[in-house]
Amino acid sequence: MLAPVAVIAICASPLVLVLWLLNRRDRRRTALWNAIGPAVRLIDRHPDLAGAVAVWVEVGLGWRARVTLDVCHAEGRHVWALVERLTARLPQRASLRVITVSRAVRPPTAVSVAALGAR
Repeated sequence: MLAPVAVIAICASPLVLVLWLLNRRDRRRTALWNAIGPAVRLIDRHPDLAGAVAVWVEVGLGWRARVTLDVCHAEGRHVWALVERLTARLPQRASLRVITVSRAVRPPTAVSVAALGAR
């Protein structure tokens, strides 16, 4: 009687683990979007930045989380304000990656900013 239950538990446990990890990843992605949401909404309302900036959120199954800010079409005077606004809202284990285009550097350059310290 115990043997069929053990077989089912052994076969189902990897599936349950994968589903649990995917659910955790999705909850972390939602929490990260909620944390940076006000800064992203300010980007959409700004007349010079609307349509010039793209934001992606990448969350792995482990602890890694990254927000990518593509500012290839934004003016330089707005980029640092965006970086400061987003890093102030990032959770502790998240990093910010900024993709920009410089006339001196081809192809586009990516700069990663890790938010350090306790908040």
